[in-house]
Amino acid sequence: VSPVAAEIAAPKASPPAVVAGPLSRQAAPKGPPAVLRFRCPNWQKECDGTYDLVKDKVANDRPVWKMRGGERWLYLTTDKNWGVGGQREFDDNFNCKNSYVFHPRTMGAPSPDLLPKGWMLFDGQAWCQDPEVQATALEEPGRGAEVAPQAAVPSPAGQHSVAGLSSAISSARSQGAIGMGQTVAGLSSGISSARSQALGGHVPTVTGL
Repeated sequence: VSPVAAEIAAPKASPPAVVAGPLSRQAAPKGPPAVLRFRCPNWQKECDGTYDLVKDKVANDRPVWKMRGGERWLYLTTDKNWGVGGQREFDDNFNCKNSYVFHPRTMGAPSPDLLPKGWMLFDGQAWCQDPEVQATALEEPGRGAEVAPQAAVPSPAGQHSVAGLSSAISSARSQGAIGMGQTVAGLSSGISSARSQALGGHVPTVTGL
């Protein structure tokens, strides 16, 4: 067997396997925003609204969002610009470059909320830039800021001061109700007696007495 034939017949060595680190250390890929707020307050106002991500739907390899209560879609055109299309664009399966509003400098942004100001629209006479047009990602439902728990409001019967309890215990000590050599049971009995004498039995719990 010639050396050339032997080299061809011999299997190539596989590259060394790359051992992946723990899954917990690998950042999970972030998906597109579930909800977008598209603000268009001056012209093409029918495009202004809240848009929901359409599951299992893409346009030119990018996700699509549909306006709530309207026939408007945020999608990537065939010109690779983010824009707002209507029913006609939807019927064409977004295989078009038509838009009521579009951004001419998409620059490969994976979603329209990542674009700077610079959206273009038709104001009735010509295409112009409107700095007030903007797409913003909204927080997903159930992920709002947690509300701090409210402090409990004491009842009128429990609004006695700690100082009053301390005074009552000191008085009980002087009368022999709480002696330094008493057992825990006797101390508990003395504190209960002091509570009932000075505060009518309605007092906050005091730690360390």
